[in-house]
Amino acid sequence: MSQTRASTPSTSPLSQPRPTLRSQVTIGKNQKKIQEAESFLAKHKYLPARENSPPNRTILYNVIDTITDMEKKDFTAHFQIYNEAIKHAITLLKANDEEYSENKIAEAINKAFDKVNSASKIEEKLNSVQEDIYTKLDEMTNQLKILPQETGPRPTYAEITTTQSFPPKLSPELNRQRLRSHVQVKTRQLLFRINADKPPHPKDSDKPLTQYDDPKILELFNSTLKEIDAPEEFEFVTASKYKNSNNILTEMNNANATKWLRNIINSIQFETTMNNAVDLIQREYGVAINFGTRKHQRAPNLLHH
Repeated sequence: MSQTRASTPSTSPLSQPRPTLRSQVTIGKNQKKIQEAESFLAKHKYLPARENSPPNRTILYNVIDTITDMEKKDFTAHFQIYNEAIKHAITLLKANDEEYSENKIAEAINKAFDKVNSASKIEEKLNSVQEDIYTKLDEMTNQLKILPQETGPRPTYAEITTTQSFPPKLSPELNRQRLRSHVQVKTRQLLFRINADKPPHPKDSDKPLTQYDDPKILELFNSTLKEIDAPEEFEFVTASKYKNSNNILTEMNNANATKWLRNIINSIQFETTMNNAVDLIQREYGVAINFGTRKHQRAPNLLHH
């Protein structure tokens, strides 16, 4: 695409390609045509005096409309001038269109690079957060290694036998593995709320899900996935009802499966197929992580010397 006018400088991180000799000649010819067209139209009073900005499309269309609306007698008398004016107006319209297209392409490229830069910043932030977590885990592990120094009299046999034992020491790498494992489990978990007044299969039974045991719920959920034509590799691997509540905590075989079912269209289809016996709770929930403690207590001294 040939260059017509100096456009707004691009902020794109890409370096501008060096023009070849052939492209430079083409650019020079196009600029010369544009200058000739503007000079001709300005000379014959179709355009105002030369300004910093090029004529817009409305002005150029008005030039053509003015000429074409003239009476045949006047048009014939000045045919050469009118013919050239129309040609020059068309030249400027083409240049205007090319400049508009170039600006749109440059704008699209800049937006794409902005998105890439944003993604890079997010990745850097995640890496920083990950390093912070590892640092905190190492600090906690080092603190666990420091045992309180006992002062005073030596404990008796009765005190030693009634003292709670210390939990086993965990290496920093094992702590990291436990953290990763909990995070991975969370990405595969989905929480459902049971609607006790709606049975999943009203045609067969009016029994609500609150009266189903966990294996039966797991079988029902997987059969529902097949009914809504979910990908064959997606399935539920566990389903557990919370005690004293109408919630069911489930785990699927991979994170992509939970992401697919969280999609609003798929979740509505899943709930509708089960007669709205359950509602998928879209919000996230925390996973408890027990890192253990070094704190201990002494039981009452029941033995005497």
